[in-house]
Amino acid sequence: MYDDDYNRDGAYEISAESVNAFMTKVFGWLFMGLLLTAASSFAFISMLADESSLARALFVNPVFFFVMVIAEFALVISLSRSLQRLRAGTAKLMYGVYAVVNGITLSYILIMYAGAVVTQAFLMAAVFFGVMCLYGYLTKSDMTSLGRLLTVGLIVLVIAMVVNMFIGSGAVDYIICIAGLALFVGLTAYDVQKIKTQYFAYAAGAGEEAASKTAVVGALALYLDFINMFIFILRILGRRD
Repeated sequence: MYDDDYNRDGAYEISAESVNAFMTKVFGWLFMGLLLTAASSFAFISMLADESSLARALFVNPVFFFVMVIAEFALVISLSRSLQRLRAGTAKLMYGVYAVVNGITLSYILIMYAGAVVTQAFLMAAVFFGVMCLYGYLTKSDMTSLGRLLTVGLIVLVIAMVVNMFIGSGAVDYIICIAGLALFVGLTAYDVQKIKTQYFAYAAGAGEEAASKTAVVGALALYLDFINMFIFILRILGRRD
């Protein structure tokens, strides 16, 4: 592991302070993204109660939903592939916009579940996420090979979800939810270690601008892990209820 090199000659103690500060920024941006998502989702759902509101008109229009989904994909791809060209401020703005847009699209899912189920799913996701973040941060094992396996599993999962859209099997859907939860539990630990390694390999010596952009993109990866984990848990609990 890259970390082992930083254990020699006492250099790791100095680097630990730097990487801790960097990871604090990552989790700070993660928290900010989740807060924006929760706020935009709550605000949008609240406005749906008024049948004459703009939110209500947009909600019943399928074009609006697809525009939001396309906007999400565009923002994620732009952040991931254009990191080197983007300024840190632009990356932060795009991340914030993505979190707000995702909150609106999540409203279409959350409105189908009781508040108690949503709360329970969020708390369970927070526990799973916290444990795996801690593991990914502290483990000395190289998770690179596991990351490749999880990526393949994610591709298979997406294919299975598309196929089941046409089959409509409840049993297959349940298996997909369990498998999806397991995949994102593993990806959380892998992404934390990957973010930490990227800091050692690139951002630490590339200046504050590069470190800020890397922190935002790292937060986005963890944000996606948490949101997907939350959705799969919500679907599992929803089936139970």
